[in-house]
Amino acid sequence: MSVACLGEILVEIRGNRHLAEGLNLKVSIGGLASKIAIKLSSLGVNTGFFGAVGNDVFGKFLIKTLNSEGVNTENIIVKDLRTSLVMVLGSDVKVFFRKPYFNSADTELTINDVNLDEILEYDALLYTLLSLTENPLKHTIHYIAKTMFKNGRKTFFHIHPILPYTLSREEITSILKYTSYVLIDHDVLPLFGTSKAKTLTHIIFKKASSVKEAAIVYNNKVLIYDREGYEETLATCYHGKVECIATYLVKRLREK
Repeated sequence: MSVACLGEILVEIRGNRHLAEGLNLKVSIGGLASKIAIKLSSLGVNTGFFGAVGNDVFGKFLIKTLNSEGVNTENIIVKDLRTSLVMVLGSDVKVFFRKPYFNSADTELTINDVNLDEILEYDALLYTLLSLTENPLKHTIHYIAKTMFKNGRKTFFHIHPILPYTLSREEITSILKYTSYVLIDHDVLPLFGTSKAKTLTHIIFKKASSVKEAAIVYNNKVLIYDREGYEETLATCYHGKVECIATYLVKRLREK
């Protein structure tokens, strides 16, 4: 089993919501694509990351972190830019140092930066919604997803909250024609005009004939729906959504 994770990679700095309370900062790897890559590696999946970091101490930190977790980083490009950052204050305030606010590395990944022969060595591709907010990364994701899908690889797309960024429903669903499996955070259901998971899956299936399954991701479980209306609950997740997503991917990767 092998998965190529493609897209956003940034440094996450967490602190108090109110800076007047004093600084208490924690630095870690950020971006769901990279966090899922680490979890997949811990579950025994051969995982590689394809993305871009800056030529700075933060870029070195991200590559070192992924390496230490067993993720292949040979296809991470180092750009002559600053590494993308996000500051998370409390549980709900995010400040991005990333396009369109700041020209940084991860959004500058181009098609020419991705070695197609290398990425086609993987059985599956994972990409997430945050990667579709800015070009040229957005264009690269679409091209690589199309290439992997047309070459018979499994493609997984994770739709999740991306505030302060906004995308229309049409922008979100435009990549579905190259997607085999869609994972959707339950928090974003209202974006599709519904609060019901099953209704959303019908919308997804109607939008794209390529999608085999739609999975609604909660903090401790995944509700899985296929085109025939079969419903399955994957309830073996004890450490949040990243573990839920990785566990689901492993389950599907084991299937021929």
